Amino acid sequence: MESKILKGASNKGSIKYFSETRANITPGTTVTFTNEDIVSHTLLSGKENTGDRYIPFTADGRINTGEIPPNSSVKITFDEMGFYRIYDPEYPWINKTFYVFPSSDSQVIRQGNNQQGN
Repeated sequence: MESKILKGASNKGSIKYFSETRANITPGTTVTFTNEDIVSHTLLSGKENTGDRYIPFTADGRINTGEIPPNSSVKITFDEMGFYRIYDPEYPWINKTFYVFPSSDSQVIRQGNNQQGN
């Protein structure tokens, strides 16, 4: 799968920053992040600090692409299930969510036993 940082993404007023804002993938999927912008970008994973305009994200250490120069790419494999919020710490409006879960035909995520014992 490819995820592109679009040209002009470093300008906050751009309409789109990534080629898509979220993606559903299965564990073990390798994503190629391609920087089509005119400046370098670094992508980290982390938690969104809703409402904090000074520190909008806190890195969680799971994903760090290192610097991606213009017209370059880096590959990252998402091995663990879960939600990954990817963002650029220098340009925090550039962010994307990855939903990493196994494929399933079922719409049931988890089925539990709600009956009480006698």
